[in-house]
Amino acid sequence: GRMDRFTNPCGFLPNDSIDLNNDGRADLVIVGYRIGTDDEPSSGGDCTLEVSTLPGTALLCDRSSPRDRTPHVLDSADTLRATGRSAENDLQGQRTAFLDCAVPVWRWGYGNHSPELTPVTDAGIYGYSTTTATGTRFGTFRLEPLRDVRYVRITAGPDVAAGDLLLVHWTDHRISCTKPRLGL
Repeated sequence: GRMDRFTNPCGFLPNDSIDLNNDGRADLVIVGYRIGTDDEPSSGGDCTLEVSTLPGTALLCDRSSPRDRTPHVLDSADTLRATGRSAENDLQGQRTAFLDCAVPVWRWGYGNHSPELTPVTDAGIYGYSTTTATGTRFGTFRLEPLRDVRYVRITAGPDVAAGDLLLVHWTDHRISCTKPRLGL
């Protein structure tokens, strides 16, 4: 009711966690946050809905600068390879690395700010690394912004054990990832 407009002016749903590889542990969380004016209750501000990693999971990110953590969108026929997560590897100038980061999906305003819904990212395939009871696994998921409900759909793709390669193929919003066969 009236109190919700003060405590949740963006209209966010409760946080939603996602287990990408069915190991019983959440890997991602869909979360909203707001930055408002200093008056209370806030007379206006900006809302952001994003997909963030949880402890033990990292996204494949571009590394154009030491502080850059921009999630990397995979192309069809990309090969997902294990890259380092340690600071030592991050300092070697790799183009991509598995890092704790977030994918902003939607932005809009409330109160005296523009309520126009603005997409921050398009649908795409993302790579992830996660730690399970049996070791590190690498996989993919599809992220699809849903304009009509200000939300996002996450579709988990296959995952493989560390050391295996994962080839990414996607058409018509379907993910098909396979381990390449090695000839003798």
